[in-house]
Amino acid sequence: MALAEQALDRMQEGWQLVGSDPIAQRAFRWANEAMLYQQVRSNLPLREAERGKDDVLRVRGAHPEAVVPGAEVLGVLFRLPSSSPAFPI
Repeated sequence: MALAEQALDRMQEGWQLVGSDPIAQRAFRWANEAMLYQQVRSNLPLREAERGKDDVLRVRGAHPEAVVPGAEVLGVLFRLPSSSPAFPI
């Protein structure tokens, strides 16, 4: 559990960095854009989204087995602090 808490702390530091450092923010946007292009080029069938009563968009159906939703974004957030002088390891 301690390792999970450490990982969460690093991801939170990464998110803080995205909100406070223009270079980290730009890098995060580029990483998200690259992931979007990867998904588009994967040739997986498109899925429909619907807005729930709570006003949150949700994709209909199950995620493809080869995809771990959000894993890439969490990985970027995890690595951001180690690449910034504001958050030394």
